[in-house]
Amino acid sequence: MGALLGAYPLAQGTVYLLLRRQTANLLSMITLPFVFAMVVLVVLSPVNLDELDALRPSGRVLAWSWLRWLSPLINCYAAVFLVGGAVLSSWRFAKKRATRQLAVGNAFIAIGAIMPGFGGMAAKVGSIETLYVTEFFGLIVIWGGYSLCVRSSMAPDALPREKRQGRSDDDL
Repeated sequence: MGALLGAYPLAQGTVYLLLRRQTANLLSMITLPFVFAMVVLVVLSPVNLDELDALRPSGRVLAWSWLRWLSPLINCYAAVFLVGGAVLSSWRFAKKRATRQLAVGNAFIAIGAIMPGFGGMAAKVGSIETLYVTEFFGLIVIWGGYSLCVRSSMAPDALPREKRQGRSDDDL
C-alpha cells in the first residue's frame, strides 16, 4: 500500500500547482481510478503466510504477485510530477537572484523525493532496510527544502513592495 499511496498524493498536489486546473482534473480522472483499483486488489489479494516475516516485511506475501509489477506505473507518474515539478520550480527560481534560496529549497525537495525510490528498488531485490533509511533521510531532506522555501518567502525582500512598507522589524 505504501508503494501505491506514498508519493501519488504529493504528485497530484504538484500537478494542481503547476498545470491548468482542467488538465489537473483530467489527470486525476485518469489516474485516481487506477490507484483505487490497485488498492482494492491489494486488499483482496490472498496472503501467502509462508512468506510472512515480521522483521522484514515484503510484498512477497501477496499471492497475486503480479500486483507488484503495477506499482511502478503509479510511482513513475509520481516521480515525473513530484520530482520533475520540484526540479522545474528550482530551475525557474534559480534564474533570479532574489529567489535563489527558493531554488535551493526546491532542489532539496526533489532530492528528498527521489531517495525513497532508490530505497524501493533496493527493497525489490531484497534489501528491505535500505528502504527505511532512504525514506527517513528523504523526509529530512524534503523538510530542509521546505524550511528553506518558507524562510525565503518570509524574508522582507520576498514580499511585494506595498507589504514591506510600513512594517517594523518586529513584524518580520
